[in-house]
Amino acid sequence: VISMLTEANFDSLLVDATYLPEKMSAEEAREWASERAGRAYVMFLDDVPVGWYETVPIHSTCGFETPEGTLEREVWLVGAARGMRLINKTTELLRHDFLESGVTHLLGVTWDSNVSAKQALLNSGATRLGLGLWEYAGYTSGWCEVWLIDLRD
Repeated sequence: VISMLTEANFDSLLVDATYLPEKMSAEEAREWASERAGRAYVMFLDDVPVGWYETVPIHSTCGFETPEGTLEREVWLVGAARGMRLINKTTELLRHDFLESGVTHLLGVTWDSNVSAKQALLNSGATRLGLGLWEYAGYTSGWCEVWLIDLRD
């Protein structure tokens, strides 16, 4: 897992689109992952770690309202694992656990230019809230598509 994190955090496109810090050492990656214990999951494909799935407090809704019980979904995959619907499958696997913990909705925010992420959100059954300006101190700002996944469905 640490190897996956240190590989992924050198992918500037991935770092720019997520909360993954850039250029962490193995020790920094271990500490970063440990801080997220209990709210993050590692996605595996054939016993190899290929992605990150985390729920976090909402950083920016880009001006859209969200229901109580909504957390932001921070998800990403390494290149070789993209296009297999792993994120959508993971959401389905975690649905019951989310609902049990009081999480009824997940907010999906992606850059407007990320066509594959928008298609994946559409395929997941998420509702598109619209296009908004994403701003959060310390991160790149820009136009994002904002989607809401209702876990109660």
